[in-house]
Amino acid sequence: MSFCKYFRKSFRPGFTLIEILIGLVILTILVGPVYMLFSSSKRNLMSSQDLATAISYSSSFLTLFSQVPIEDLKEVGPVADDQLTGKLSLSTLGIAAVKKPYWREVTVKKETLDGIDYYHVIIRTYWKIRNSKKELSYRQDTVLGGEVLF
Repeated sequence: MSFCKYFRKSFRPGFTLIEILIGLVILTILVGPVYMLFSSSKRNLMSSQDLATAISYSSSFLTLFSQVPIEDLKEVGPVADDQLTGKLSLSTLGIAAVKKPYWREVTVKKETLDGIDYYHVIIRTYWKIRNSKKELSYRQDTVLGGEVLF
């Protein structure tokens, strides 16, 4: 009879410490990969945002730069866009300066092909990856001048 009384007292509703620890281990195993998935998604989103910003900076500069008359173009660079002077300066072109951690570099090369002069314009936008010293860049080129052959 004393055995039955002991058995009934030890059978209480609830979880033992071992059951709780096993449950935490299983939860950790299941939640770990989900956390990694979200953190890698965040990193990819941030790098996509950085690239989209760099493309926007390069494209807007190149669009306004391509409206400069050919006779006002000259060979430049590579030089930071805020170092451009005269009719190629940011204020003359009406282009806003880029915000940190971005910066632009401009190169204009005069070239001749089959007796036709043209300008090869290269815009390179640089930026630093957040929380890192690593530097990335986006390059966009265009050709201005010459003759249009159709």
